[in-house]
Amino acid sequence: MTKNHFKQKLLLFMKINLIQVIMAGVFAINAFAIPAKAQDALQEKVSISLEKGTIKTFLKSIEKQTNVLFSYKNELIANDLPLTVEIKNEKVEDVLRKVLTPRNISFETVGKRQIILVRSMFNRNEAKENSLNQTEKTTLNINNSDVADITVKGTVTDEKGEALVGVNIILKETSRGTSTNIDGKYTISVPGASSQLTFTSVGYDSKTITVGSQTLINVVLAANAQNLSEVVVIGYGTQRKSDLTGAVSSIKTEQLLERPASSLNQALAGRMAGVQVNNNSGRPGGRTTVRVRGFSSINSSNNPLYVVDGVMLPQGTLNQFTNAIDYLNPNDIVSVEVLKDASSTAIYGARGANGVILVTTKKGQSGEGTVTYNADFSVNVTGPNKPEVLNAKQYMAVEDLSWKNMEKYDPIGWKNGKWAAYDPRIRRANYSKQFPGVFDSNLNPLYDTDWFNESTQAKLSQNHQLGFSGGNNRTQYSFSIGYRDDQGLVKTTYSTRYSSRFTIDDQIKSWLKVGGTIAYNNQSER
Repeated sequence: MTKNHFKQKLLLFMKINLIQVIMAGVFAINAFAIPAKAQDALQEKVSISLEKGTIKTFLKSIEKQTNVLFSYKNELIANDLPLTVEIKNEKVEDVLRKVLTPRNISFETVGKRQIILVRSMFNRNEAKENSLNQTEKTTLNINNSDVADITVKGTVTDEKGEALVGVNIILKETSRGTSTNIDGKYTISVPGASSQLTFTSVGYDSKTITVGSQTLINVVLAANAQNLSEVVVIGYGTQRKSDLTGAVSSIKTEQLLERPASSLNQALAGRMAGVQVNNNSGRPGGRTTVRVRGFSSINSSNNPLYVVDGVMLPQGTLNQFTNAIDYLNPNDIVSVEVLKDASSTAIYGARGANGVILVTTKKGQSGEGTVTYNADFSVNVTGPNKPEVLNAKQYMAVEDLSWKNMEKYDPIGWKNGKWAAYDPRIRRANYSKQFPGVFDSNLNPLYDTDWFNESTQAKLSQNHQLGFSGGNNRTQYSFSIGYRDDQGLVKTTYSTRYSSRFTIDDQIKSWLKVGGTIAYNNQSER
């Protein structure tokens, strides 16, 4: 018994020691693993194979293979070009420098897991060269764009020979690029002779050039005439839009004629920022109010000042059904400029306090004579959500019910006969005697009229414009006639206008030019 008891104690002792050894080993392994997990995440190695992917996909691939998390703004990588990479067992730090540095993106670690991406503040070329020097021993290939075989230099100027600063030079179909310095000079490395460089700058037409065997490429960019040479009318004459600093909105005749409008004010609706147009009537050519600077007075007019070819029109008041500008045919207009700030309207004094709308009409052009004809047709119809109304019997039922309800809401008055005279049956009988043929002998309605259909119409509206213009280097002329007939949705509402306009300009001497305009308008509306 004593011997067996000793063996049991020995086995129990061995079991306890074995459990302690195992637990000590587990804690030792965990203690060793903790510092390994906390190692710098940039030193971990990854393998990535990506063809025409995105930076976002590239970063997610690294996150899946490592213990890092990337933080960045979507705008940072939103417009990047397709990315193709082939990476085998490379450090995260080297891979990020290779891919992000050419894209002007830098990175920094926060703690042991998070990596933040930000826009680099230094020159992209310097960053790319530093990146290549630091990782020239790696085996990363990215569309072969990081191997610079040819260095191209040059100067970018405008048509006058002046150096252009900040011109973007991009290697086509890659994200590699640079920009010109203060002297208009640039330097960029390209893979080979087939590379193409694209030169772009705000206000100039872009240009793409194949490198070939050239190492010196000087480029001349032409100004974009559409953006920089557009001329707008201001209070003191005309000025290039690129040189304009005041608050001026402009609209051309093509935009005015995109939708039919019987007046200039209606054509301006929704066309210009800061110009509020309200249609106060549903009739054709109905009164329209225009507010450029809001409501500045409660006693005087808030209407803007209209200036047509330098001639100021009466401003009018809200008591008038139409304004003077409503009689101008929109088809005779070339452009409209709205002067909104004080500096632009200073020439007009107090009359320009509510803003100024400058209207330029069509003039003759030198060259071969031209004939133009424009026509449009339209029909007013009710929409799909036509209002539902009661018919005759339903209306009579509601009338009877409303009279009977008085017995409940005024029982005393009802008992004393206060509401007897309002009995619909008595009133219908009296009306039938005075106007026979409306009700039958049982006072049921003989007619069931849809007054909505009876009061609306779907008539054809039409607009016709005929113009002649021409001239030579000395004399230019233009003549136009127009007829517009707008039929309203409500019966008996219409707007009819007959218009004609003749202009002539004659350069009598080099220092003397004489011109004249004759216009006729006959407009009737209801």
